Amino acid sequence: MNRQPQTYPDDATQATYALEAATRWGEACVRASNERWAAHSPAQRDAIMAEANAIYTALAAYIGHDPAQPAVQALVGRWHDHMRNFYEPTSDVLRGLGQLYVEDERFVSFYERIASGLAPFLSQAITIYCDRL
Repeated sequence: MNRQPQTYPDDATQATYALEAATRWGEACVRASNERWAAHSPAQRDAIMAEANAIYTALAAYIGHDPAQPAVQALVGRWHDHMRNFYEPTSDVLRGLGQLYVEDERFVSFYERIASGLAPFLSQAITIYCDRL
């Protein structure tokens, strides 16, 4: 059963994530991402979150289908473009996100609230997408 996705984390949770990201990828990376996000108006942020929800909901409709099919890959391309609201994701970054989506319980939980099986499906679809870049 598909459920309404959650919005992005609250400020306290986001601060925790930022510290973790700074340890993993460096403070400059996190600072650049924060600056990119801060440059968006509140209305733009709402639109960005709505776009994420639309992408994940659309992807959930394909769970159980081949993640390599063109419609799924088009949605992953849309997701890739969406990620540019936060930072410029390289193929390696995208692959890493795909792995985090199935290895980190926080991501698994987030995607499972949207649709059962979305995390592994999205991870597979991202791998296929990156293989084709």
